[in-house]
Amino acid sequence: MLLNEMAEAGVNFAVMEVSSHAIDQKRIAGISFDTAIFTNITPEHLDYHKTMENYTDTKASFFRGLSQDSFAILNTDDELGRRLEEELSCGKLSYSIEHDAGVRLREARAKKDGTELDVETPKGLLRLSSSLLGQHNVYNILAAVTCCIRYNIHPQAIIEGISSLESIPGRLQRIDAGQPFLVLVDYAHTEDGLKNVLSAVKDMCKGKILTVFGCGGDRDKTKRPKMGRVASRGSDKVFITSDNPRSETPEEIAGDIIAGIPKERFSTVQIIHDRKEAINQAIMSAGAGDCVLIAGKGHERYQVFVNREENFDDTEVARSACLKLKKS
Repeated sequence: MLLNEMAEAGVNFAVMEVSSHAIDQKRIAGISFDTAIFTNITPEHLDYHKTMENYTDTKASFFRGLSQDSFAILNTDDELGRRLEEELSCGKLSYSIEHDAGVRLREARAKKDGTELDVETPKGLLRLSSSLLGQHNVYNILAAVTCCIRYNIHPQAIIEGISSLESIPGRLQRIDAGQPFLVLVDYAHTEDGLKNVLSAVKDMCKGKILTVFGCGGDRDKTKRPKMGRVASRGSDKVFITSDNPRSETPEEIAGDIIAGIPKERFSTVQIIHDRKEAINQAIMSAGAGDCVLIAGKGHERYQVFVNREENFDDTEVARSACLKLKKS
């Protein structure tokens, strides 16, 4: 319905994120995709798919169902991307950081305010500058560049397009209220997502890393101890808190997270179920040159409990705490 309205209004291109739920439930049946981009696959939505094998098969089925007239853009640093490159008979173009590919990263230089990249493409070497941070965004940029190559977009237009992209709300979003340390809000809510973000933060931060995060209730429980382990290994201090507990108790969720934290790291962990208080405590604990990472909710503007939904915005809470600290 919406795509039809867009077509009637003269829209020529529509970009969709196709979820594994949509594939499995056949909500995209009947849509002919001109181009499909595979980024990567990591444990996610296992409360629905039950196993990684089921999840992977569901994702792969989308690409295997492409018509001969379609085109696949594949990250061949991921095992599934390499398998799809061998299997698919439609047009395809690969991108990679680690291996030879149609679009290949030659060098990435992390800066305080973004990333500079040298990318080898069928149209020659592109020197790109972006305000986005972290290796996961390097992959996202490579995917975008590869898609542009597929549509024969001029190299200068690609360079200008990448450089003009502003930071996305809730994705390594900086909160600046004049405090002498870095505060970042990010949507990372999986083991792999949190690992990637912490890796990016490590490159940016010369001091200690303080991480605030929780795990959602009524969702995949297997990721909780894994996220606890990743947070404890990548942070100097961890504040475990609530993140949409839904029908579960915050105590139960925190217990699952703690189960993955090595005993020798227990002294670096603090449990504060009230998310606002956890953010306040993290910011009050930070010193000059440190970084406070508030992960899990990103752009979300709510907190879901068993019998209610409350307005809650990590960015607003963090900014308020920084301003309060500045006045004290």
